[in-house]
Amino acid sequence: MSEEDLATLERVYADWAKGKFWNFDRFHRDVKTRWATEVPDIEGAQDVDGLGDLFRNWTSAWESCRIEAEEFHDSGDGRIVVFVRVHARGSGSAIDVAMSNAHVWTMRDGRAAAIRAYSDRERAMRETGLT
Repeated sequence: MSEEDLATLERVYADWAKGKFWNFDRFHRDVKTRWATEVPDIEGAQDVDGLGDLFRNWTSAWESCRIEAEEFHDSGDGRIVVFVRVHARGSGSAIDVAMSNAHVWTMRDGRAAAIRAYSDRERAMRETGLT
């Protein structure tokens, strides 16, 4: 992974760790998004407007939500697997939830061209050829 790609993702996750999901200047306008297949009613999105809609839909279930990067893994083919920890509090229930997930990013020219979310870290690693 290039230093530029890593710096971009570190800035994205710095925002997301604060619950700030609405800054898309580090994404290509035509970014492709595919959420974890296990998440009901949210499959994916096309372009930054679709990504914004996806985040609004997903975060509407939470009183608060943040996503923190834990580890970065270079697949060697332009994709980067990021192990993440999601911390959220349910709207109305005030139940705190913590999940360990993975994101697979495809970077182009130092900006995100695609992101795929996985609820299973090992599956993300297998599908990118890292295990």
